[in-house]
Amino acid sequence: MYARELAQSVSELAVLPAAYARLIALLEKPDPPRTEILRLVQHDPILTAMLLKAANCNRFDASSEISNVEEAIQRIGDGRLHSLVTATAAAGSFRSIEVQLVEMSDFWHHSVCCGLVARTLAEEFGQGDPESLFRAGLLHDIGQLVIYHELPDSARKVLETAGAPEQYRYRAEQEILNVTHAQVGAELLRLWGLPASLCEAVEFHHEPAAAPNGAFDAATVHIATGIANAFEPSWKDERLRKSFHKSILPEAWSITGFSQEAIQPTLDAVCWDLLEVEDILVPGASCIF
Repeated sequence: MYARELAQSVSELAVLPAAYARLIALLEKPDPPRTEILRLVQHDPILTAMLLKAANCNRFDASSEISNVEEAIQRIGDGRLHSLVTATAAAGSFRSIEVQLVEMSDFWHHSVCCGLVARTLAEEFGQGDPESLFRAGLLHDIGQLVIYHELPDSARKVLETAGAPEQYRYRAEQEILNVTHAQVGAELLRLWGLPASLCEAVEFHHEPAAAPNGAFDAATVHIATGIANAFEPSWKDERLRKSFHKSILPEAWSITGFSQEAIQPTLDAVCWDLLEVEDILVPGASCIF
């Protein structure tokens, strides 16, 4: 399969560190082993710093600052630790890869926004796993980086043909590349050993009704992508920014049961959270959660 070949070609460069892969596997367990998780986190200075930053951010309304790793894990919980590990690992895996067709800060800005929107929708409507959906939203476009790196000339043609809106790029990829970033991204995540539900949400986030097992997650990420486009810094045309909701398929609302009235409250909530989120991926922000 072409998508898997592309993912394999970059997987030797974009490697998921063994300690992170082990942490993710442990956190997927129904009863994660605390001692081993603590040991793995403590042996990684970057992850330790990010964890402490997350535990001490405003979201938790902490009355006292935490400097102990075990206490920090208890404060943020397993779900957010899982998201923190996944985000740090994914961003770090592509840090050494040269990608000329996209500003990496813009790429991660959109990805973080999508993850936050997916999490906020799940929390607001009490459906799905908010942290699993955050991770799916965060990684939904990871296949774009693979395509930009492995097929730069063809990717440039896609961008020139389609312009900025993501749904146009997706169709242009099908026509020009005969493969999409959603397919490639899902294959890379499978090579990394990430959960099947996450891989499926990424693979079908442009066509959620086609997802064989996880239409809800795929549809949530689809809606989140559309809403996140309102924050897209690379969109120079203000008309496109204001019409982002038109990119959301009606079937996605039906699958999730979410209401379109939730768009503005979600935008407001994400605007607030975004102030504390981006620095985990782009130097300068203060915390992911």
